[in-house]
Parts: sequence; structure tokens; C-alpha cells
Amino acid sequence: MKNSTRRFYILAVILAGLFHAALQAQPTLTNGLIAYYPFHGNANDLAGTNNGSVLGAVLTTNRLGIANSAYSFNGSNAFIQTIRPMPDLAYATFSIWFKANSVSNAPNVLFSDSTPAYGNDFVCEISPLGTNHGIYVSGTKNGGQNGATIANGTANFKQKMANTWLQLVWVMQPKSQELFINGVLVTNAAVLASNVGYHNNGFVIGADSAGSPYSKFFNGAISDLRIYNRALATNEVAALYQSDSGNPQIASATQVLQLSTKNLVVGKSYQIQSSADFVNWTNVGNSFVATSTNTPIIVSMNGPQAYFRLLATP
Repeated sequence: MKNSTRRFYILAVILAGLFHAALQAQPTLTNGLIAYYPFHGNANDLAGTNNGSVLGAVLTTNRLGIANSAYSFNGSNAFIQTIRPMPDLAYATFSIWFKANSVSNAPNVLFSDSTPAYGNDFVCEISPLGTNHGIYVSGTKNGGQNGATIANGTANFKQKMANTWLQLVWVMQPKSQELFINGVLVTNAAVLASNVGYHNNGFVIGADSAGSPYSKFFNGAISDLRIYNRALATNEVAALYQSDSGNPQIASATQVLQLSTKNLVVGKSYQIQSSADFVNWTNVGNSFVATSTNTPIIVSMNGPQAYFRLLATP
């Protein structure tokens, strides 16, 4: 039990550490990441501990053709709810990949953190707009206003909405709401929004939690939901899209990185590992023996790796 505890603690330290590099593909995409649901076989939170409970949704193939790496929602009663409420978020970024089977019965809610009381809503949904459809976001809590909508077919939002995978990023700020589709900004609306206070029992994916029972169930597939406690910059959103779409834009030159560590055990052996998706991990170089509690690590590597962890070895 002691060894398992020590390994997890060191992993948490290295992921939270500072990465210094001559070249880095995604230098800040883990900063402020409070929840990450890749849906690889389950609804666990890989960036924190707020796992999801699956109610009616079933595993399916994601946008990259990988089996059991997305959840399919039936549009009638399926949803996923986290085991704990969300924290207060005055600034936040939500990134989600979705494929709607149909938008004819919109609205279809992608995620929500609402309560039945008036003015306590927080929602992101596919919404009807006359004969058209669009993406609607609203955070009416703590001084927020009615939401912002981007209509399909306007600005840079010209992708079809049914039967195709799209990445939506909502950058929520107190006085403006930015929506990105496939890494490109499609609207920046001067609308107030907040997710401070009045949290549901858990963050809901695939349904509207503003009533009891829930409603506006999503009909389609969802994968790779990320939640940040900060507003991502435009270049970070673009980098996240490139990474998630399986086509990371990185320099071909070797990356030289210095990783900071702390609380190592002197004389203990450790192995550095890297990953591009928090799921598949690869050893980087040989294991090493710590000569101090904050032994620096220098690595050289190519590829889309953006995340690192340090494991104690036998």
C-alpha cells in the first residue's frame, strides 16, 4: 500500500510541475485542467477524481475510429452525471467532441449544471433557430444573462451539424463568451455568464438538469470532454483541436525539455513516461536514480507528447 501511494503522489507532482522546453507542442494545455473525460472504456475523470456515473449511455467508436472511446446517447433517457458537484467557475473553458445523429428534434443538450430554481441555469446545447439550428450557451448564475447563440451556416460555422464529428470549445468569461468550432473562433458575444453557485448534485453530460426529471436528451455520441478553470487563449484552442484530431502541428526538430521534480526519495529509481492523450504512456529514456529530492530531468524527444509522469520503479 505504501508503494502505491508513493507512486500516485509522485505522478501528481510531475503533472503539476513546470515544463521548460526549447520547443514544445502544447506548453499549457494541462494548466488549469480540472476534469478530463476521454471515455476510453469508462467515464472516469483522468485529470481529477470527479468520475462520471453512466445512466443509459453505451460505449461506441470515437472520431478516430477507436472502439469503446466515446459514449452513445439515445436521445430519450441516457446521460452521464459526475459523482460530485462542480466547483465555482467564474472563468472556464469547456472542450467537447460530439456527433449528433439528428438535430431535427433539438434542443439537444451537450452538458449542463443547472437546478430547477429560476436563474440557476448553466447549459450548452444544440438549439433550434427557426428552420435552422445553432449552438446555444448560457450561464445565468450570479449575475449572468440570457445566453449567446451561433447559427449554423454563419461566420466560420459552416460544417453540417448531423452525422459528423465536431469539436466545440466554449471559453466562458464574466463579460464575453467565445465559441470555437474545430479550433476556429466563430463568435465572441458580449454576454455575461457565470457558473458560480447553485450547482447541481453533479455535472450532467447529455441532458438538461434544470428540471426533474431531466430533459432535452442528446441524441448522438460524445467523447473527450475537458473542463478548465481558466479561459484558454485562441492559440491554445487551436493546438487542442490539432492534438485531438490526430494531426498535431509540432516542429519536426527534437524537443529538449527540462522537467522539474520535487519530493523524490534519494537513492530511489524512477522512470519518466510521456503521453499525447493521458491514456497511452511510453517510457522516455532509461530509468534513473534520484540523487536529490528535486533531481532535474533533461529529455530529448520528437512527437506529439505533451504530458509527462514519473513512476517509481522496483
